[in-house]
Amino acid sequence: MDLTLLPNDAIATTLTSAQALLERTVELWTQCTMAQLVHQLGLRGLVRRKVQDVDLHFGIELTTGVGSHRSTGLAIAVGRVVETLRTDPEALACFRAGPVVSLDDLPDGRGRGAIGHLLTSWGDMALDAFELSAPRWREDPRDLMGMLALLVSAPADLPSPQFRQKQARAVADAQLARYEPELSVLERRLLRVLLDRCRKVIRARVSVDRLLYRALCAVRRVLLDIDRRLQRLDPNVPPGGSFCCSAARLVQALRSGRPELARVIAMRDREREHQSREPNPPPGFLGAPPRGGIPIIPTATLLGVGASPGVIEGRARVIRGTLPTALDVGDVLVTQGLDPCLSPLYTVAGAVVAEVGGAHSLEAEAARELSMPAVMSVAHAELHIRDGERLRVDGEAGIVQRLEVPAGLRRGPRRPSPAGSASAPTDLGAGVP
Repeated sequence: MDLTLLPNDAIATTLTSAQALLERTVELWTQCTMAQLVHQLGLRGLVRRKVQDVDLHFGIELTTGVGSHRSTGLAIAVGRVVETLRTDPEALACFRAGPVVSLDDLPDGRGRGAIGHLLTSWGDMALDAFELSAPRWREDPRDLMGMLALLVSAPADLPSPQFRQKQARAVADAQLARYEPELSVLERRLLRVLLDRCRKVIRARVSVDRLLYRALCAVRRVLLDIDRRLQRLDPNVPPGGSFCCSAARLVQALRSGRPELARVIAMRDREREHQSREPNPPPGFLGAPPRGGIPIIPTATLLGVGASPGVIEGRARVIRGTLPTALDVGDVLVTQGLDPCLSPLYTVAGAVVAEVGGAHSLEAEAARELSMPAVMSVAHAELHIRDGERLRVDGEAGIVQRLEVPAGLRRGPRRPSPAGSASAPTDLGAGVP
C-alpha cells in the first residue's frame, strides 16, 4: 500500500496499529522463549535425577540442530547465492574488481538474479535489525553486498551451513545416547516427550521470529513516511527526526497538524551528543559512538559466558558497526553485540566473541546451530582485543586468551574448565569438541 495516499490522521492510526502489532509480536516471542527455557530446564532436571554432573547447558545442547532458524536460514540462503555467483564469471569479476553497492553494479545473469531473489525473501533484514533507524537490505543492500564479497573470496570447499547443522544435530543425538542408558524406561519415555515438545516450541518461536522482523520493517516504513510529512510541515525538522520521538508524540503532531517537534528533536540530539562524550557509553547506545576514555587494565585472559562449545585459535576481526574489510578461514569475530544477520560469515570464521548476550540469545543459538564456538558477555572485549591479534577461544569454558601479548602483561583470572571440556583446538570445519 502506498502510504503517501493516506491523510495525516490515517497515517497516525497506521502508526498506532503497527506499534500494537510489534508489541504483540514481542509478547508472543517472549512467551515462546520462556516456554523453550522451561522445557530445556525440565530436560536437564530429569537427567540430573540420575546423573549429578550433567552440564549446566544440557537442555540447550540437547535441542541443538533443530533447523529452520531465521539466522541459519539466512546463512543457507546466502550460501546458495555464493554458489551461484561462482558459476557467473561476470558477476564474480565485479565483486573482485571493486565495491558492489547495488544490483545496478552487476550485469544481467544468474548472479544478479539470485541476489534479487535473496533481497525479495530477506530484504527486511539488516545488520542492526532491532534499530528502527537502520536501513533494511531492501532499501540499502550495501552491507549484504559487502558480505557476499567476503564470502566469494573464501575457499569454495568449506563446509556448507547444511553440513554444519547436521553436525550440530549429530552432537545433540550423541548427548542423548550418552545419558539415556542411565534412565529408567519411564524416564526415557518422558525425556523423549519433553524433547519433542521443546523442539515444537522452538519451531513456533522461529515462526514468531519471522513475524518480529516483518513488524519491525512495517513500523520503520510508517516512520519514514511520517518523517517526510514532518519535514513538509516544519522545515526545521531534520531528516530522521521521527526516530527521535515517541509514537504518542508523533500521533499527536500528525492529528493536530502542528508538529512543533523541531525543539524536541534538537533536545534529543543534544542529549545524544552529551552521552556520546561519556568515556564508555553502553554497547547498545544509538549510533554506536567511539568508545574509550576509561583506562582498561591489560589482561591476557578474558572471561565470559560459554555459549557454544569448541576450542579454536584464530586472528581477531573486530567489528565496530561495519563489516570487516577482510575475512580469512578461522578468524574470530569480535563484536559489541552479536547480530543474527552475521550468521553467513560463520561458515568462514572460526569463532565468535561478544560483549553482551548469553547462552539463550539469538546470536548464541545461531553459533550452536552452525557448530561455531562462541563466548558471550566478555566485558570490554572490543577495547581489550586488537584487530589481527591471535586469540584462543574456548566456547565451553567461556575463556578467551590473547596469545600475542607484550612481556609482563598482567594475566587475568583463570576459570577452570569443566570436566570433559576440550583442551585442544578443533578442526576449523567442526567447531565442536
